[in-house]
Amino acid sequence: MGDDYIAIQRYYNKSSYVGNSACANMKFFVTEPQYWAFQQLGYDSVIDTTKSYTQAQKDFFNQNLTWKNNDTFPDNFAME
Repeated sequence: MGDDYIAIQRYYNKSSYVGNSACANMKFFVTEPQYWAFQQLGYDSVIDTTKSYTQAQKDFFNQNLTWKNNDTFPDNFAME
């Protein structure tokens, strides 16, 4: 019996996972993504409502943030 998931933590080291046969076919989840995951993917974790965003950026946020309703961007997200 083995593991199915890997928890990717805040101090992510890509070389620990990429090409590691022990991680092959495993699923992962990110712990504390608000602190680092978005920056690793080239995005800010905070949506600045005074800034304009490209469609690609909007698509990224729509796929990776928590929706609260079907309002237009960025009012459709659950914010702190």
